[in-house]
Amino acid sequence: MLTGLANRRIKILVADEPADWVRRFDNLFLFKPVDFIVTGRDLGRLEIITEVHPDLAMIAGDIPGFDGLEMVRRLHRLSAQLPIIMLGGRYSRHWLERALQARVKSVIPRPVDVSQLVEMTKKCLGVN
Repeated sequence: MLTGLANRRIKILVADEPADWVRRFDNLFLFKPVDFIVTGRDLGRLEIITEVHPDLAMIAGDIPGFDGLEMVRRLHRLSAQLPIIMLGGRYSRHWLERALQARVKSVIPRPVDVSQLVEMTKKCLGVN
């Protein structure tokens, strides 16, 4: 469970193409207001994690030319305890094993089931 969430907005870093699921997520996640920091595929902007101190990261695992698992490893070098949810992925046994080794909390298949994503977010943040 993350501490200090009661007195502030939740910050979620999103490394994915802008998507409709963000607006639907915000409508379903009624626990606290959420600030989304969307970086797209820009691996060069990882210093944003030290600027905004997100509570959770959601990383694309299935965008061609974008290695989501490498981004997970880089994020964990900067913030070892940051919970990370992968959006999409390759779903092969080998890829899923690599995702677990990289300490991904969950892989949410595409198209994103927003209700499932909201529940996993609550679980990762330790909120009801």
